[in-house]
Amino acid sequence: MAGYVERKELDTKKVKECGLPVLWILGGPGSGKSTQCVMLSKVKEMIWINPEELAKAEAEIPEPRGFQIKKVLESGGWKALDTPVIVDIIAEAMLDQLENWHGNPEGVSKGFLIDGFPNSVAQAVEFVGRLLPATKIIHISLGPDSLIERLMAKGSTDFEANEMALSQFQQEVIPVLEKYQDKVIKVDGSEMSFLIPADINTELMKHKL
Repeated sequence: MAGYVERKELDTKKVKECGLPVLWILGGPGSGKSTQCVMLSKVKEMIWINPEELAKAEAEIPEPRGFQIKKVLESGGWKALDTPVIVDIIAEAMLDQLENWHGNPEGVSKGFLIDGFPNSVAQAVEFVGRLLPATKIIHISLGPDSLIERLMAKGSTDFEANEMALSQFQQEVIPVLEKYQDKVIKVDGSEMSFLIPADINTELMKHKL
């Protein structure tokens, strides 16, 4: 159980009724999820929601909730936060960005990119129940050896930690992909990073997204 973090009361009606598509961007550790979100957010004019960075930003707010989140992050990282708290953080960002996004001249986005979340079936169920169902799930696919190589190349040289991250993906994220398999778009993550958005965009266009 993660450390206690106080909850905020949120009215998520605007998110539920926004009518925008939601893409979950999933893949193993080191697969390039955030890299693809940066590119796709521009190409597709979508709001990029990065729960890890949002949690880190919350941890720097000098208020009780910020201190509580910081304590959890220091002991176990953002994924150690309780699922309702992570969804709170995501919901707050979605609400804010619906009002304050400036990714195109009109200031009107064409959807949401949820980066590296959900990380379990329980998180998926919580997100869908409180916010919106995923329209499509982009699975950036790489084999275990390639994922480890990517992590090492990024400077993550703790082999045991890398193995644990990979195991967590296989045990908890793969079941999400299986549960919502009818929504999954699988793309080859071994390609050059600038080619992958084109592959994703081609697939999305087939679904008029």
